Amino acid sequence: MDKSIKLNKDDLIDPVSYKNFDISDPPCTLPCGHSFAKSTLENLKNMKSYKCPTCKVAFPSTLQIQKNQLLVHALENIKSYQPCKDHPEKAGKFACMEEKQFFCEICLCSDKHSGHEKMPVEDLMEKVTKSKVKLAETVKMV
Repeated sequence: MDKSIKLNKDDLIDPVSYKNFDISDPPCTLPCGHSFAKSTLENLKNMKSYKCPTCKVAFPSTLQIQKNQLLVHALENIKSYQPCKDHPEKAGKFACMEEKQFFCEICLCSDKHSGHEKMPVEDLMEKVTKSKVKLAETVKMV
């Protein structure tokens, strides 16, 4: 049975601020399972609003905000890649595993990354999350 988790670009965006999740403001998860940037959840608590902005399920005012370790792990792995240097407006659709950088469709068709392992960013995200899930399963079994 495949226990991989597929992430898409919307999974990496705070649904309240619409900003990309970042390690400096890590994604955190409420008991209902929805994730938000830590600053978003702190703002909710400061406003004494103790309901998930997505599903409106209440959470306790004493809740300790916890990082979403799976998303943090994915962000840490993706952060090591750079945007396309030649076409920054088109960056981010493919990843060159040898050069550890993102590149666009134009560069995919060029000889620049010839012979290198390359994959769509969505596949990279799936690979990263699969490795994290397998690690978590191994730890649970020990």
